[in-house]
Amino acid sequence: KGDNGSAGPTDNLTDTELVQQWRAKLEECKVHLSPGNAGTSNYEAIEDDFSRCAARCDLATTCDHLLEAWCEGGLPAGNPLLTCLQKCPLNPKDGFTCEDGEIIPFAAVCDGFGTCRGEEDEEGCQAYVCEDGEEIVGKDLACDNRGQCEDYSDEDSCPFTCELRGR
Repeated sequence: KGDNGSAGPTDNLTDTELVQQWRAKLEECKVHLSPGNAGTSNYEAIEDDFSRCAARCDLATTCDHLLEAWCEGGLPAGNPLLTCLQKCPLNPKDGFTCEDGEIIPFAAVCDGFGTCRGEEDEEGCQAYVCEDGEEIVGKDLACDNRGQCEDYSDEDSCPFTCELRGR
């Protein structure tokens, strides 16, 4: 449902259609993805109700707000995209099931932060090896505009580029 309780324009899309529209929105906003590279977003495939909601939030926001999130390193308070994302389900019925039965979004698996009480969502996760040999754990830490590697090599050769339209 849309924020006002009515059906939103993307509510009846299949997961494939949602991904296609999301990619078209990024292209329209001059954020270019290179499929198949490490660090490509969670929207390569819709995994659960959380990722469906997050994709719909991206589709409903302006290019300026998307650029702020994807290309300028985050979502400050007051950004409508952040407000929308905060409404997404943190316990999606079709998410990852922790050993204690809690359900978390697949986006939280291997993200470098133990979300399950037993932190099993971080077990067996592949590490990203920085150019200087440092290892960081988490599938989404590379190419997030935040430089976890001391040498910032986790932000080099990222699968997307941004054209900041005069910024």
